[in-house]
Amino acid sequence: MEHETTTSAEETISTARLFRQSFFPGAFAGVVADCFIHPMDTVRTRLQTGFAVLGPEGASNSKAYKNTLDVLFKIGRYEGIRGLYSGFSSVVTFTVPAHALYFAGYEFSKRYLLDGKKDLSAIETSACHFASGFVAEIGGAL
Repeated sequence: MEHETTTSAEETISTARLFRQSFFPGAFAGVVADCFIHPMDTVRTRLQTGFAVLGPEGASNSKAYKNTLDVLFKIGRYEGIRGLYSGFSSVVTFTVPAHALYFAGYEFSKRYLLDGKKDLSAIETSACHFASGFVAEIGGAL
């Protein structure tokens, strides 16, 4: 019976490839997601906190916004598109490593748990993915 053995160098190359294929795309996915989600977060935050947009006269009323569309129109009118992305650099600073660690953590733990096992039941496979997701969440939360 012939057994396939992998050398330490092959494992290192394989691990490096897995790292590149999960870490960097994870970081990129986080930035792309934030590009679309951040404006909605800005609108939600302004609506919840009542943070007022200062008009041309420099004063704001006590009730800054009526509804979501009002927030959008006022931000667009007084701050432009940049207003929707205020604070974006701070968010991206933490999103990039969080998403990168999430994706890498999922792939590394899934690879470790499966490790060539082919005849797993549906429950075992689901448990592997659940555990990998748990590890990914811990990595992303760091």
